[in-house]
Amino acid sequence: MDKTQLEALLGRPLTEIEEDNLQLYIDIAYENLDDLLCTTIDSVTETRVFDTREGYSTALIGIFRSLSAVKINGETITTDDYSVRQWDKRNGSWYNSIVLNRKFTCDEELEVTGAWGFATSPTYSVPSDLQAVLAGLFALISKKNKYDGTLSS
Repeated sequence: MDKTQLEALLGRPLTEIEEDNLQLYIDIAYENLDDLLCTTIDSVTETRVFDTREGYSTALIGIFRSLSAVKINGETITTDDYSVRQWDKRNGSWYNSIVLNRKFTCDEELEVTGAWGFATSPTYSVPSDLQAVLAGLFALISKKNKYDGTLSS
């Protein structure tokens, strides 16, 4: 998120203090959003491992854009064996779950390699509702951290 986007979402220009601390406040807002969502929204490609629940065919695995490999107990499964979903939608710019064409059995381990989080520049893809939340968090952080270097005691 840049200054122009932030000002548009806030509906006001940034203060001098906000401009001086722009990246710091944005970083803190992102950390707070990660905590609220219980997942990271930063873009990263890596392998993650999940425990499954017996009798279920859906695994909620966090925000991802694409998957390159899925394994169950070390065995690679094909895209014919699962589909990706954004909650209950089959299509989207991001997803958060895998739905298998069978139910998980006891003590299965799901290993997923993919592009996690939202894309960063130049194809920045944080959904607009989360951008609004980030702007609100930025405003709260700014309000909480008012500092005027011209005051003296």
